[in-house]
Amino acid sequence: MSADFLTPTSDHKFTFGLWTVGNRGRDPFGDAVRPTLSPIAAVQLLAEVGAMGVNLHDNDQLTIDILLGVR
Repeated sequence: MSADFLTPTSDHKFTFGLWTVGNRGRDPFGDAVRPTLSPIAAVQLLAEVGAMGVNLHDNDQLTIDILLGVR
């Protein structure tokens, strides 16, 4: 079997989470290695590379209080 089936084509539809693109690379072993990337800049970057969509995770854009209607 050829490995061609692993090569992405324009028929494939990729989406990415804002938390994956905007991650600053900080972990328990060290500080951030990349600058903060705003959600707008992340979406623009994903559009430039041909992503089909963006996934939101939990409270990426709205706090949980707003989502639950708590004021």
